[in-house]
Amino acid sequence: MDILFWIFLIIVFFFLFKKRKKKRAGNLTASISIAPDKTLFNKAGEPLYELIKSYLPFIDSKDIAAIQKMVLDYTGSGYRPETISKHLVEKFNVPSDIAPTVSHHSVSLLMSKYNEYKLAEIGVYKYRWAHGHSGRNGCQHAFLNGKVFEFSNPPIIDKSGTRANPGESYPCGCMAIAQFD
Repeated sequence: MDILFWIFLIIVFFFLFKKRKKKRAGNLTASISIAPDKTLFNKAGEPLYELIKSYLPFIDSKDIAAIQKMVLDYTGSGYRPETISKHLVEKFNVPSDIAPTVSHHSVSLLMSKYNEYKLAEIGVYKYRWAHGHSGRNGCQHAFLNGKVFEFSNPPIIDKSGTRANPGESYPCGCMAIAQFD
């Protein structure tokens, strides 16, 4: 009799735990939203036009605007730069050797600006530079790692005197870590 009782008890606890675990996961999943704020996302996408134009001077302005919209739509929907690159080649006849650079730099700039605007919304204007350490195609910003900057006054990132925040230059894999005062 004792052994049946213990088996019954184990089975009851197993089912209770299993149900509780599923319920928690369901509630957690339902409460997480990764959809970007459309207004801020579109504002963050404004510099893309000039960036795309600089890479693709042979494409007319109507198509550059269409590429800018595609990058915004695809990135906002969670597509990776590789997919955007493929569609640049297929839909806009962008040379396959340029398309990956255009797509990666566009997404990097877009997400960097979006991060800056989202942080500004909550009153954060400073960040700590975090070097990606991924060896990503030659990112040379390790010397900035751990230093604090303001978004409005980005550091000089290279020998030519270019100023940029993390992720705004190519091939930068760095991130801006919010600094709360």
